[in-house]
Amino acid sequence: MIELVLRLSLWISLPLNAGAAYILAFPSSWPGQLLGLPAAPDPVYAYLAAYLVALLGLAYGWMALQPSIVRPLLWLGALGKGGAFAVAAALWLAGLARAPLAAAVTVDLLLAAFWIAWLTGTRGKASADG
Repeated sequence: MIELVLRLSLWISLPLNAGAAYILAFPSSWPGQLLGLPAAPDPVYAYLAAYLVALLGLAYGWMALQPSIVRPLLWLGALGKGGAFAVAAALWLAGLARAPLAAAVTVDLLLAAFWIAWLTGTRGKASADG
């Protein structure tokens, strides 16, 4: 049962990352403006960030299809999602980001916490049968 929930969380991350990649690539779009992103960032940073977020989203979808969970990749994803929350929260606390951005990445914090709990709870197991 827990493996099913884990795989579902990976599938959920795929469209969430796709949406985040779109917002990062096009911050002047209405979702980007709702989150308080600058309307005209340097395109190099915007497109590179969007590409990396989209790439991780594809990795989550790929991992959901595998017979067993690729633990190092899931650790990387958990650290990435937890880090995204930490950065957004720190920027909000410093007055450099709006609250909707910090609220939006709370989903990343929840996913990171769930993935870390799964990873630590299944330590030493050969597959995702947890």
